[in-house]
Amino acid sequence: MRHRIAAVMLLLGLGLGLTTSAFADDWASYRHEGYRDRSDVWRDYRDIRHDRCDLNRDYQKLARDRWNGNWYAVEHDRRDIWNDRRDMRNDYRDVNRDRGW
Repeated sequence: MRHRIAAVMLLLGLGLGLTTSAFADDWASYRHEGYRDRSDVWRDYRDIRHDRCDLNRDYQKLARDRWNGNWYAVEHDRRDIWNDRRDMRNDYRDVNRDRGW
């Protein structure tokens, strides 16, 4: 008899724990409605930092190629800079979309 009572209490305790965690998840998703997946936002910020580093590197290469008179490489570096700026704009747009702004 003791084992049956203990088993019923254990099942009730587990059931209560599962329902409270379900309510907590509903509350969290309601509270952060437009900002659910923060890891996506963090990845976008990391991509922005990497694009900034790439942009700085491309500016340095552009200056070096201008100094050396390598005009084909200058045009290539300009395209790289344009692509990195476009990637940064897209990442900022994605961050704003993820945060709900």
